[in-house]
Amino acid sequence: MKRFNRGIANGVILGAIGAGGIVARAAPITWTFGGTITYVRDDLNLLGGQVTVGVPYSGLFTFASDTPDALPDDPTEGWYSGALVHIDGRVGPFGLAGPNGLVNEILIRDGLNDRITVRGSANFTATDMVFQVFLGTGDARTLVTDGLPSSVPLLSDFELASFRIFDPTETVPLSLIGSLESLVPEPASCVLALAASTLLLCRRRRSPARCGALLAVATVALNPFADAAPIVVLDDKSDFAEFPHTVIDFETWGDGQPLQLGEREFVNVPPEWYAESGITITARVPSEGPWIRNARGSAAFDAAHAFGGSPPNVLFTAPLVGFETGILRFDFLQPINAFGLFVINRTDGTSATLELFDETDALLGSVRLDAALRDGISLGSPYGTAYDWEYGFIGGYSRDRMIAYAMLREEFTQVDDLYLAVIAEPVTIVLTAISVVMFTWHRRRGRWHCGVCHCA
Repeated sequence: MKRFNRGIANGVILGAIGAGGIVARAAPITWTFGGTITYVRDDLNLLGGQVTVGVPYSGLFTFASDTPDALPDDPTEGWYSGALVHIDGRVGPFGLAGPNGLVNEILIRDGLNDRITVRGSANFTATDMVFQVFLGTGDARTLVTDGLPSSVPLLSDFELASFRIFDPTETVPLSLIGSLESLVPEPASCVLALAASTLLLCRRRRSPARCGALLAVATVALNPFADAAPIVVLDDKSDFAEFPHTVIDFETWGDGQPLQLGEREFVNVPPEWYAESGITITARVPSEGPWIRNARGSAAFDAAHAFGGSPPNVLFTAPLVGFETGILRFDFLQPINAFGLFVINRTDGTSATLELFDETDALLGSVRLDAALRDGISLGSPYGTAYDWEYGFIGGYSRDRMIAYAMLREEFTQVDDLYLAVIAEPVTIVLTAISVVMFTWHRRRGRWHCGVCHCA
């Protein structure tokens, strides 16, 4: 019996660590970065004075390490177009999310002047900008190849290390430059390596309490998201499927009874209507709603609605036609760290932007229905006019702080299918599982000795 339990414990633990090893060896590589802003240009006051010199920034980017070199015949220049698969960051209270546009590249120069440039389109202050991390030196001794690096280079090896957000077309007079003070790998594999070392140490000392303490330290100290503030963009309702979640589809009254409205009929929604589901909903001005209505109309609009919503009802702000600039606010009555919704937005208006806030009113990040997150465009409207409609799911997951409330800034927008959830980090899950297995293993070892059960 003792051998059986030890085999199970070791198998589960090594399997978990092995899974982490597979992740570590997979093509995507993530680097985290941070520093402080050293230059600000904001001619249109888009930042509202909230980002000044000295404000900290942080984030991460992920690239596919198997991206081919678009200049294979040049031994000193490497151009890896499309290598970036994820950009996530925060500058002061503003979120950064991408890549979502034409700019997506990593440039490596191994020549007279070694250079590493990471550049990608990203959404910042509900505006399409370009994110850039740059490392440069005046000699050719730092890099030995123009290939994508498999490990993070040392900042001390470069004379220049900078972070930048800008518009290369200068259409938007906004530019930020920061000193790059930290560039390190995403440490999930470090966490699992420490867990493995802890296991070996525990086998020698055979102290469950000591093992549990060590693993607790590993979970808190090396959790790769413990210090990461930026949100992770959620662009599909399936992102919630693996976790317990709540869905509000506006097809029921607050008491759960079916909400059946006639075509174009609407009803006012009291703020506490969905309180039993853990949320209150208010509009920018109480007289403007929010409202729920039957949005059945043209076949084109109905098709867009059905793509990611639950026809026929939708949530909106204006009481008569539902199309004007407005703000919907969602306050959460219990802790959540992930929220998303399906939106249908008239293309001649401003694309809907979802902003997530913590309990101190600090902006955790924002997500806009831009070209990268849009699921499609459909012609027609509920009233038979020739408007084009864009539609898609926008949401966010806050890594280190709970979401207290969210605000949807919209124009000509209809909303459906709200998703609320608490999502656990993968590394935390793995370490928790290891802790449970170890505790069970040690308890069983204490109960069995030389084939004699010492159970109470």
